[in-house]
Amino acid sequence: MSRERLLRSLAGPLHRRLTAVVIGLHLSACALAGFAAAGIDEPVAVRAWWTCLALALLVTVPAAAAGAIDRAGLDTRSRERGTANRHALMVCGATAVLLAGAGVGIDDLREGAIEDSSLVLSVGGVALLIAGARLGFTIVESYCRRLSRLVAGEEE
Repeated sequence: MSRERLLRSLAGPLHRRLTAVVIGLHLSACALAGFAAAGIDEPVAVRAWWTCLALALLVTVPAAAAGAIDRAGLDTRSRERGTANRHALMVCGATAVLLAGAGVGIDDLREGAIEDSSLVLSVGGVALLIAGARLGFTIVESYCRRLSRLVAGEEE
């Protein structure tokens, strides 16, 4: 098996698993930002929020690389490729918002108190990320429906 074929065969499953880790970390960070904003053990919650945010942004790099390899395997004229492009743009936008939140939040980390701007960027970034993940899921749904029809012997 060639190296390129091996990468493509691993990219899809790896992208989905890494994406689950990224979303889980960002949701945890969002909840911790809410706890900090509510004053619940604020210094600890802020430290945990920023740690989850930083880890999620680090895991985003291999998740994005696997997604790019997976996307490259789609037919350029297919509906799935268009959806994959929208998914990539939405997730890149979410990552930019979350990265801005981490940048703004570095001062919050030093002070042990979360500012409204950090909370808004966390919640907004997670909302964009979930919307982008939903677009990615439609690609998987489409593939599964097509596979089911092939297994059932129906024509495409």
